[in-house]
Amino acid sequence: MATCQQNNRRDGYETEVHGIVSNGQGWVFYSLTEKEEVLVSGLYTTNALPDLLGAISTVFERCARNVPAA
Repeated sequence: MATCQQNNRRDGYETEVHGIVSNGQGWVFYSLTEKEEVLVSGLYTTNALPDLLGAISTVFERCARNVPAA
């Protein structure tokens, strides 16, 4: 995430970067803020699928907002 943020800055984009770590059953979500703070979610599991899918959707929405216009 740090490298991605550095590449974005090099290219003139100042954005929050998101990451996901999963083993397929447990999921943890990360955000690296523009101020280089790391935010970590709690553990999401496939046992609570609606919560997991909501978290994934939120990450994708935040990423989509950071995509520069062509």
